[in-house]
Amino acid sequence: MYIIADKKIFNPTINTNNMERREVLKTLGISMTLLGTGLFTACTGKEEVKVGKKEISQKNTPPPKPVSLRDKKIVNRDKHAIKDPENPTKAELKHTPEIAIGEANEAGFSEIKITIGQQGIIHPTTDAHWIDFISLSADEKLIGKVEFEIGAASGYATFRVKTEGINTLTAVSGCNLHGIWQSTKELK
Repeated sequence: MYIIADKKIFNPTINTNNMERREVLKTLGISMTLLGTGLFTACTGKEEVKVGKKEISQKNTPPPKPVSLRDKKIVNRDKHAIKDPENPTKAELKHTPEIAIGEANEAGFSEIKITIGQQGIIHPTTDAHWIDFISLSADEKLIGKVEFEIGAASGYATFRVKTEGINTLTAVSGCNLHGIWQSTKELK
């Protein structure tokens, strides 16, 4: 049997001086402690082990978060836009958010209605194909975001926003199959 310690090869059966033997035993002891700590941590999940008077800490990497069924069904995050605004396709109209702005109330808040779909073509809501989120930004600052569970709600959201001083509103929606779509409405 040969042992490698400190870049030297030792044969413990051959009579070597005490210093070399101590170095070998010390190296073996440290190696076995570290190996034992790793095995203990792997088996028990505990991060700290007390060996003699010393406490040895070994941080575990947290397990990955489980992926929800909703997240598994969201398969497209590509950004899309209407290619020809004069002649949008039905698919483009079905996915593009429509922004409707109501009158401001006495506190200055206007009701902002966002419907996914335009010109009467509304996005479907099924367990296989749905709008998974809608967000609203004012002058590129996020106002709010709504996330929808699988097939639980149609692509519609309402926000109350102080519109005074705002130049543009931008609605963004996500279709689990057909990606990200956006509309912008100028207020001034």
